[in-house]
Amino acid sequence: MTNPLYQLPKVELHCHLDGSVDLHALSQLYHLAGLRKSQEDLLKEVVAPENCLNLTEYLRCFPVTTQVLASEKALMIAVLSLAKQAVAEGVRYLEIRFSPDFIQTPSFTMEQVLQATIEGVELAQAVYPIRLGLILCMMRGRSEAVNRQVLRLAEKYLGRGVVALDVAGDESKYPMPLFKDLFFEARAAGIPFTAHAGETGNLDNVLWAVDYGARRIGHGIALMKDLSQAADLKSAGILLEMCPISNLQTGASVSWATYPFAIFRETGLPVSINTDNRTVSSSSLTQEFGILNDQVDSLTVGDVYQITRDSAQAAFLPEADKLALLQELDQAYQAFDLKAPISEENMLE
Repeated sequence: MTNPLYQLPKVELHCHLDGSVDLHALSQLYHLAGLRKSQEDLLKEVVAPENCLNLTEYLRCFPVTTQVLASEKALMIAVLSLAKQAVAEGVRYLEIRFSPDFIQTPSFTMEQVLQATIEGVELAQAVYPIRLGLILCMMRGRSEAVNRQVLRLAEKYLGRGVVALDVAGDESKYPMPLFKDLFFEARAAGIPFTAHAGETGNLDNVLWAVDYGARRIGHGIALMKDLSQAADLKSAGILLEMCPISNLQTGASVSWATYPFAIFRETGLPVSINTDNRTVSSSSLTQEFGILNDQVDSLTVGDVYQITRDSAQAAFLPEADKLALLQELDQAYQAFDLKAPISEENMLE
């Protein structure tokens, strides 16, 4: 029987393209690249262990996909794969993030990577009832010069498929001050940005990112160390992009008993729920909400509605488009009983 959660309209803000290509599409990409790998072998390589030693081990899965993305057709297949998965579970708006630097080759530049991905987005939006936005990731461990190229691409294509910037990668090795100048340049150029921070226990990275101008924080689990800071972030209008299954895999949170979803919500801090990486974490947005309901805090349809609405409010969209999305969600949720537990078989009014 279909999980009743699938019926609920959703918004996802934190989803990595190279971590979310489904196995069937990934097999296509390997075939397209002239490589031979069975879906069984890909499954072993691209899905992270349920309990990784750390974030570094989790990140080792990504080259399995990035090494076969460097063509227009491959990127189109990847974007269509992700859009299809999202639409199947009611996602109305999805922000897809990726690093064009990690996909480029000597014969396929970062700009060509981005242009091909934008074409994939345009095709996906023509095929499926979903709106997509692209977030370009500057990467920890790459030179400032390379990351500045990513920033300039975001500036050039802002409003033309690109909606924001991010910094991603191994947070434990590269603290946020390394990106201070880049974030200040982004602010001066009018590029909104989020940042992966507080995923490896460093609260200062979260506070630095907000100080530099981040409008959202990816993960932010380290805020548990000082909940007074959560209240300050609420006052600043910051939203946390929480990724429950990934957060347990990487050790950002050590157990469901200590996962701070309910505590953050009690402080009034807006949160969104996301998959992070649908394939690497073997997850869907429906599963993320479901496991929170089962393991952390019982949820009603109204709770999912509020989280979805907060996510839409924090989306990197022009105000007119954001208002249209909010109105679409408000209208769609009128069909549901907001007081019903999300585990109920029939949640319709």
